[in-house]
Amino acid sequence: MSRTLIPHEIRTIIFILIFANISVITSAQDALPIVKENAIWNVSNVNFALNPWDDDTFSTTSYRIFGDTVINLTEYKKLWTVNCFDDYFIEENSEFYLPIRESEQKVYLLIDGDEKCIYDFTLGLNDTVEHYSLYFGQSFELIVESIDTVIINDVSRKVYSFTASSSLPGWIKPWIEGIGSEAGLIECIYPYGNFEVYLNCYKEDNEIVYSLMGDNCCIGLINALNNNNVGNIDLFPNPTSTDFYIDIPIELLPADFHLYSADGKLLLKEEINQTRQQISTENLPPGTYSYSIKRTNYCESGKIILIQ
Repeated sequence: MSRTLIPHEIRTIIFILIFANISVITSAQDALPIVKENAIWNVSNVNFALNPWDDDTFSTTSYRIFGDTVINLTEYKKLWTVNCFDDYFIEENSEFYLPIRESEQKVYLLIDGDEKCIYDFTLGLNDTVEHYSLYFGQSFELIVESIDTVIINDVSRKVYSFTASSSLPGWIKPWIEGIGSEAGLIECIYPYGNFEVYLNCYKEDNEIVYSLMGDNCCIGLINALNNNNVGNIDLFPNPTSTDFYIDIPIELLPADFHLYSADGKLLLKEEINQTRQQISTENLPPGTYSYSIKRTNYCESGKIILIQ
């Protein structure tokens, strides 16, 4: 048997429908796209010297999206590369890289006729995703370990951290909503070894939004440190059979020290708050470990060897 709704019930239903519609619109507006033509990503690849008498080397590549193309009835943007930042980043001084598109907070690259997903910002905690690595030329199943929120350039952005569901021969850099990953636009995984990959900085409309290197966006990691007139960080003794020490310029305090195993597992996290800080190696077996020292606009990493 049907009944007639009384006025206050009608008002309640209308309010619920309006509120639900506003929530959907707000959610869509809050999504921060990655694929946009006003952005530039500057990425440095740093090769750390294996011998103390050699110098570290680096290379710098920038990426920008501009222009459209249609492939198999699907619309894509064009992704280009250039060897450094250029305010006049145009086709004549750039090299076409790959077609790229974004749909429903997912980013795809078209590689040899197949679409590969490189970002999915609809994921929830503990969700899994098949992430395609250009470096390895294959997909890896990643598990969302945490989802944090950070404020970058007055905008709230989600940051995803991952673990691998199976053996993965490399590091996994966090994703940053609306930017890419801490390793740049096209890659968040890179193999273990004596090198590091950094997103030096990310620009929109030629304004810096995110940067590890401050205003020195167009130069590599080593030059950026020198130009900032920051003294060297010294980790010693290395190799060591006991605890070791970190000497760090006061300008870089406080900083975060992370120590990783050979398979990329975080073993130790400690805040550095004095210019010479002792790090305990208690309960750590002999072997080669990776470390990173980070703070705002600064990041350094390397190896330390523990011996018996």
